[in-house]
Amino acid sequence: QNRVALHWAAEGLAQLDPARVSRLPVITKQILPGPVPGFDVWDAWPLSDTSGQPVDWRGGQLWFALACEQLDDPEARHFKARIHLLHRQAGDIFVPLGPVFSEGSGMARVEDGRAALYFTASGTKGDAQPSYRQRLFVARADMLVGDGSPFGPWSAPVELLPSGSGPYQAP
Repeated sequence: QNRVALHWAAEGLAQLDPARVSRLPVITKQILPGPVPGFDVWDAWPLSDTSGQPVDWRGGQLWFALACEQLDDPEARHFKARIHLLHRQAGDIFVPLGPVFSEGSGMARVEDGRAALYFTASGTKGDAQPSYRQRLFVARADMLVGDGSPFGPWSAPVELLPSGSGPYQAP
């Protein structure tokens, strides 16, 4: 299993050879095709255990990512983004498993044998105009075994810090 570097230290960065890594190459669709044909994909995160390591699933890992159909205006994509589930397989191949929620970026981990998906949501349902107002939610699902979906039905999202209920100032 490949482990992910969770913490970077100055000693590790000092070992980089600047002559070999002077700048990143331009990323094109030929170099890095998107994992979901016809979609832009960004802000990806794995389903992890409580130590932060990705959880093994069917010889790979489950990843969540924001995605929407390819648009010319990068600002417009934020209002159309959905959280998609991807199966990361050997060789960094990502197989799309479909949309999960119509919300924003987040993190996911296994808690007491269940998947917990923490995510932000922009705006409020029923808003006349899209907004960037951010709120934090969690939804949970049972982990399933077998050949089908990795998850049972997701619970209704629960807002974790409603406006005026905690350490954040009400708008």
